[in-house]
Amino acid sequence: ASQERPQELPSLTSPTPIPLKIPEDEEIPLPSIQMPPSLLINRLRDISFQFQDQSFPSRVKIYKALPTPIDSLRATKIAESLLLKNVPEKRITQTNTVLFWKDGQRQLIIYLETGNVEYFNPQGKSSLQINSPQEAMVAAKDFIKIFFPYSENMDPSPQDISYYLSGGDLKKIESFSEADTIDVPFIQKVNGLSLYAQFGSDASAHVWINKESGIIKVTLKSHETLAAEGESQILSLNEAKRKIEEGEGTIALYGEEYHGRTLPPPERTVFTSVKLAYFKDNLTGFLYPIFVFSGMATTEGVEEKIIVYLPALK
Repeated sequence: ASQERPQELPSLTSPTPIPLKIPEDEEIPLPSIQMPPSLLINRLRDISFQFQDQSFPSRVKIYKALPTPIDSLRATKIAESLLLKNVPEKRITQTNTVLFWKDGQRQLIIYLETGNVEYFNPQGKSSLQINSPQEAMVAAKDFIKIFFPYSENMDPSPQDISYYLSGGDLKKIESFSEADTIDVPFIQKVNGLSLYAQFGSDASAHVWINKESGIIKVTLKSHETLAAEGESQILSLNEAKRKIEEGEGTIALYGEEYHGRTLPPPERTVFTSVKLAYFKDNLTGFLYPIFVFSGMATTEGVEEKIIVYLPALK
């Protein structure tokens, strides 16, 4: 898809500006969107749209992204904030420097070059008991501040909170009242648009909370360093719907991500929502505008959640 470039580089949204520029004769490549491994064929049949018409902008900014490395001094400050004051073990790989703190069962792992953070506290103890999803969200939002500035521009996603029962493997359930563990996802937004990855995921961080013992796990991917590359015209919603009907979308999620069984293509699909978002293409580094169609699909009498990505550039 071709793009029109402004005369000068638009203002950058990153605290670490990088002067990237696409050559004038280069087109933005189509994103490499993967199907879930459980799906045999990328095909939709008997499609219907059950959502109200929405207005989307006719043009969007295009960005290129690079990982935001984590400064080793800041990594140490994060560890100290978590009361991990021992000297970390350092592991150097071909692509990363990994710092590893451990205190009993508590662990903090920080991947400096790629900006990934993992924190585990399976025996966490807290005097604050979680009595509602809202309280879980507040606790998660407060805790994730420890990882600043790598957690900035991330907001909890209330509609995507998940509930689990522990005891061996975690079992996903629908009810907060029956759950003992809550997963609060955080999303990163660029120009007000959510940033999606492969397989229908828009979470840049997860905070896992046990109702009794508090924060037990955090996974975080630091915000990207972004450089604005220009603007491009995008499809209208009607054009996007027509392309979905013509089979141009890619099924990004069908059913649970890790249900371990192979699924034939949907026999009937009802889309109940659509949003404009960015897709982070790790192969090219571009943030590519996409339409995200979500709903339910039926195969052999079984209804499953479905998410379809459609590249949005004209």
